[in-house]
Amino acid sequence: MIYSKLLNGFSVPIHTASPPERRINARSGMPHALFETRMSDMESRIVAPLDALRTQLQQAESVLKTLDTELAGITCDPAEPRSIKLAISQIIEAIDTRFEHFKSNPVLGPLAEKLKAQYVENIRSQVAEAAASQR
Repeated sequence: MIYSKLLNGFSVPIHTASPPERRINARSGMPHALFETRMSDMESRIVAPLDALRTQLQQAESVLKTLDTELAGITCDPAEPRSIKLAISQIIEAIDTRFEHFKSNPVLGPLAEKLKAQYVENIRSQVAEAAASQR
């Protein structure tokens, strides 16, 4: 406050604009610049893993296409147990080989196990259908 000249022996305060206040983030009590820096850090911690996951998914897509072609070539004679075992072992080996680089990936690692179970179950159901149709 600035005091004006004395009027009748009294000083009268004159209000002037106070200096601009620093803006404070209400939630954290920190200045906005610090808050924005922390947000930037959080974004980099979130975006980087998402970029890595996107890259892994793109790699997995090409692996899945190759695997699909490879598995389509595996055949077996449903009446021959040895042929069935060979087909199952070829499927498991093909999936393990193609997904070797993704074992530690929390999304793609379990996918390999699910694919193996799905393909083995598919062979077993085809064998059961073939056996039922021969009766």
